[in-house]
Amino acid sequence: MPAMAFAQKPDKELQRPPEADGGPTHSAHPADLIVEPSADVLLSAPNALTMQVIMAQKHTGISDEQWLKMMLEPVNATLYPIRLTQAMLDTLDATKLDARYRYELVR
Repeated sequence: MPAMAFAQKPDKELQRPPEADGGPTHSAHPADLIVEPSADVLLSAPNALTMQVIMAQKHTGISDEQWLKMMLEPVNATLYPIRLTQAMLDTLDATKLDARYRYELVR
């Protein structure tokens, strides 16, 4: 690259601030970004069969709304396994269960 290239002024298009064309107005450094949870973080509701199994797993000290909200968060869907017994597997079609959840066979 010739030495003159470093001393030349950049093109006017390159000098435009990013917000001029609808771009980001924040720093591009990842450490400067703040991630805030939003409603988009929740999983879409699982199918009816999976929802029945999830609600059957609800603890007695938690309301239906709290349990549902907790289990629809992606991190909780993978952290808290849904426990299935052999009797449950005999009566329901396990291939229809939502694959986004983690299942555990218990006695």
